[in-house]
Amino acid sequence: MLTDKAMRKGQMLHFILDVKDNGTPQLTTYKRVVVQTTDLSLKGQGHKATETLTHALGLRTADHY
Repeated sequence: MLTDKAMRKGQMLHFILDVKDNGTPQLTTYKRVVVQTTDLSLKGQGHKATETLTHALGLRTADHY
């Protein structure tokens, strides 16, 4: 759950990267990136909560096309 409540130490976001090259055979690697958000000045407070970052950004998922 993502909230719009301003916090000094925010939420942790986990991204899984799927990276492929153009070689033959094609090689694939997976990496995880963890981002800890911060807002030391407590700016940007809103008034709603969302389930995912996709929804928070107003993006559509593949099942909504």
